[in-house]
Amino acid sequence: MLEGKKKRARTDTLMYTAYQTIKEAICTGEIRSGDLLSESQIAAGMGISRTPLREALAALENEGLVEIRRGVGAKVKPLSQRDVIYVYELRRVLEPLAAQTAVLHLTKKDLQEFRASFQGLIQYQDAPLQVQITKYAEVDWHFHMAIVEKSENPYLPKMMNLILPTIRRLQVISYRPENYSLEETVAQHMELIDALESGDIAIVCQQIRDHLTWSMNGFLNPTTEW
Repeated sequence: MLEGKKKRARTDTLMYTAYQTIKEAICTGEIRSGDLLSESQIAAGMGISRTPLREALAALENEGLVEIRRGVGAKVKPLSQRDVIYVYELRRVLEPLAAQTAVLHLTKKDLQEFRASFQGLIQYQDAPLQVQITKYAEVDWHFHMAIVEKSENPYLPKMMNLILPTIRRLQVISYRPENYSLEETVAQHMELIDALESGDIAIVCQQIRDHLTWSMNGFLNPTTEW
């Protein structure tokens, strides 16, 4: 029995490692929408058997990142403009809701750190596109999640984390200089931080909704290749 538990624990560890590795590759665009996931190649590359790999792929399917079809195998689930609209409809509800109580708990230090983080993005405006995407995504999501985590509703962070992989994928797909500029996104977020600092809940909620509409329109830009 003990040996069986050890074997199960090892399988679980390998499954989680495979799950995290594949998920990160999908979110960063290393594995692109529609790509087939060869079980034999991935298993060989990771040095694992197909059992933990299949469990990892099943977990990714449950999260909506992978599609598994009998006789075809697994592939990365494509994203559509409809997915963008659905995700942003959800964000436009959740984030203003979170901000209503977050404004009571965000400190001056928090706001100063937000400003510094966004101002720091300007140094990357001439960097390679992948660097811009990585830095922008990191600062942007930290800011938005900080608002959610400072709210008094413990369920909101869990709900936001469910759509995090989709947001990361969208950023990789659509972040282009013609869709966004670092200067523009910094200015957008500075206005949000000013609103948070004012403590006016109505202004904060409207600023967040306006910002998310601007962000969604960037994702829906006709130049975006889906």
